[in-house]
Amino acid sequence: MLRGNDMSDMERIEDPTLKMHFTGFIEESALKHSSANKKDLTGVNFEKFVGFCVAKKYIGYANIQTSDYHTGGGNDGGCDGLLLIANGELISDVGMARELVADEDVKNLDIQCIFIQAKLTNKSKSPAEAIKDIILFSERFLSNNFLSNVNKKIKDSQEIYSILKSVSYPKISVVVVFSSSEKSSKSKNVVKSNIEEIKQAEKLLKESVTVQKFNIDYIGCEELNYIYNNYIEGVEATFNPKGISQIDYSNGEYGINSVYSGYISLIEYMKVISDLKDPESLEPISIRHGIFYENVRGFLGSARGINKSILKSLDTESGRALFFACNNGVTIVAKK
Repeated sequence: MLRGNDMSDMERIEDPTLKMHFTGFIEESALKHSSANKKDLTGVNFEKFVGFCVAKKYIGYANIQTSDYHTGGGNDGGCDGLLLIANGELISDVGMARELVADEDVKNLDIQCIFIQAKLTNKSKSPAEAIKDIILFSERFLSNNFLSNVNKKIKDSQEIYSILKSVSYPKISVVVVFSSSEKSSKSKNVVKSNIEEIKQAEKLLKESVTVQKFNIDYIGCEELNYIYNNYIEGVEATFNPKGISQIDYSNGEYGINSVYSGYISLIEYMKVISDLKDPESLEPISIRHGIFYENVRGFLGSARGINKSILKSLDTESGRALFFACNNGVTIVAKK
């Protein structure tokens, strides 16, 4: 039996479902041969897996790439992943940030900064120490108090943040994520005995930066499994078969080969967009924002590239006919 440092990283993951999901993520993301050093491979890929799940939780972006969030791999300052979200949209490069703030209609920005610390187990570093370190990292990042030896991803992210907060009324919230392959309750119990160190780090952050909200999010094996399982299984809804019709006039234009129109009940709709305590009560536990990310768009001004394309699609007759298919949203029909 292998012990200590002789045990492979994959064997350190005790939860069999998490091991299955993690292996599936590696296969799907073609990460198997992304590192020549096999000893470091599983740990780095676990950081990428956690970052993917965190992105799915907070924004649900379907086409997110590991390069959008992964910061680990050397000179990372102790941060394994970083997400900058402005008005619900992931801003992953400097060009996107500049385009957003250049829009005259954008004066208010809700900027959510998510800093991720991912550990295969809690043995190499205690959860309390890891959380304290990532809070201190966030303080240095947000106050522009960095040394010159951080990697390019972090430097680029800091430039993006500086651009975003230059708007007239930025509202900054910070989420520190600690994730491991163990249960989140186990991490929380360990943290309780070292809570003062974490509170001191949080105090330093709030003294250095004006933060509207601050939260520590513990994501253990059970939530990683839940998030990734939802990703691979998708969401199902039952349509009334009498209400589904196919509209055949697209001719493959805009990459659309066929269009279907249908309707579902409000209960089915709520099942799709949220987790429900009780489907009959329609009381949501949380909204699945990812359902809307590539569907309904919050208006961010007409100067942005995608919004320009939306306006341009109305210039032609075929564009107008297919407008609802290209830029589809949700329509709720009610008697009152």
